[in-house]
Amino acid sequence: MSENWWDDVDDAILNALAAAGGSVTLADLASRLGMSEDATRSVVAMLAERSAVRIVAVELARPRALPDAAAGGAAFSRHVSAAPRAAVRRLRRDARVSDRPRPLRPRLAAAPPAPESRDDVDPAVDV
Repeated sequence: MSENWWDDVDDAILNALAAAGGSVTLADLASRLGMSEDATRSVVAMLAERSAVRIVAVELARPRALPDAAAGGAAFSRHVSAAPRAAVRRLRRDARVSDRPRPLRPRLAAAPPAPESRDDVDPAVDV
């Protein structure tokens, strides 16, 4: 194993992809490497950030029934095409709000309350 074990993991994933013809599912890749699917997904995502691989497929985890397109007509197609854009806009808006640095405001120490009369002052303390 080399000094940088991340390079070994990256090379193992890239070699397994090449051996599979360049395209393989995460589950298959994980089983070929003896890694968990989550660990494989994480490393593949890092490789994609460095443009070493491309992630190109998205599929449903469970079958999903579509609403009747004929009943909705054009409104159905507008809704289907607008839904992802609206979700992305919400994500971007939420990210802008949460990523804003909040200004730091210095906390001022509260001054001790002033004595109401000379009788409240402790005579044993010299001022």
